[in-house]
Formats: sequence, structure tokens, C-alpha cells
Amino acid sequence: MFIEYDTVRQDGGSAITVYNIYIDDGLDGLFTGPIVNGVSLRSWNSTGLSLVSGRIYRLKYSATNIHGEGPLSDEVSILLADKPKAPSALTRIEMDSVAAGDVRLTWAIPSDQGGDPVLGYKLYLDDLLWYDASK
Repeated sequence: MFIEYDTVRQDGGSAITVYNIYIDDGLDGLFTGPIVNGVSLRSWNSTGLSLVSGRIYRLKYSATNIHGEGPLSDEVSILLADKPKAPSALTRIEMDSVAAGDVRLTWAIPSDQGGDPVLGYKLYLDDLLWYDASK
């Protein structure tokens, strides 16, 4: 997961020395942190954390200067998901049960849906989009 955040505009009269990230467990649990993110960066990469696909993570951040940590930002929620794998077992239904000029196909839902349910499918014929049943 990669997030970007705004720099704090009001630093209380002293330069920001560090930004802190707080993240929950993706199950609406307590926030953990702070994860110290430095001062010059306005982005954070979750590499190193054991995040789970399909969970909705809540994040907040704060700024610190020589006087201490300021208030936490508003919360943002991010669904951790990826593109689903390709459907499998694409099979033509036997022509005996289909009207002339029609083609009917079946396929299996991908075993890895990327952490979030598949919402639809697109069917391509000769690399051209022929049917779009996605939401």
C-alpha cells in the first residue's frame, strides 16, 4: 500500500521534525503506531508490514515538532486489494443446445479474486471487447 498525505500548514512556530503514521489491523481494531516516517517525505509505503488482502485499513497521521506531537488527521480507509487472476476453464457449450448463430461459453471464477469479490466480466473476441458485464 502506498499513500500520500498533505504537509501540515500550521507548524506552531517550529519546523516539523517528523510525521507519524497510525494504522489499524484492517478489522476495525485499535490503531498501532506511531510509525515514524521522517520529515521530508509526504508519502508512505507499507513495505515491511504484514497487511492482508481483502481488509479495509484505516490510517491517520500527525506531525511533530520540538514541542511535541500535534493532533491526528482525519481518518482515511483503504481497501487492500489487487486485480483478480484470470478466469479458468473457458469452455464452449455444445452447439446442439444453442440456436444457430449463437455461441455460449462457461468459465470458472478465478481462485484468487485479488482480495475483493469479482464484480463482472469482459468478453473479448479477436482482441476486441465484445461484451462488458462489469460494474
